[in-house]
Order: sequence, then C-alpha cells, then structure tokens
Amino acid sequence: MRGAAADFSPAFTERARQAATLRDIAELTHPFGTELAALITDDRARHAHRHYWRRLKGRPAPW
Repeated sequence: MRGAAADFSPAFTERARQAATLRDIAELTHPFGTELAALITDDRARHAHRHYWRRLKGRPAPW
C-alpha cells in the first residue's frame, strides 16, 4: 500500500488546493470591496479628489 495520497488523482488534489485558495481570497476581498465604495464616496474623499483635480488640471473639477 502506497498511502492515502495514492488514492487521489492529481487533478482532484489540484482542485482541492485551488478551492481553499479561492475561498481565502474571497473572504479577504469581500470587506475591502464594500469598504472601498464607502471610502471613495465619503465627503472628505470627494473633497480631496476635487482638490487633486484642481492642482493637476489647473481648473475646477467638472463634478
């Protein structure tokens, strides 16, 4: 007997590793995606964007 690892095909073990990695990525990115929208649309952030636009372009932001 060569052990439990010999019972699984390489494709199965590769999918199992990918599933764990994809699950970890999904768990880590979900809060970032929801927080990012709130940070970008915050009044202070919008003021900073307008200020940066004015310095960069030399004219008021069009929004």
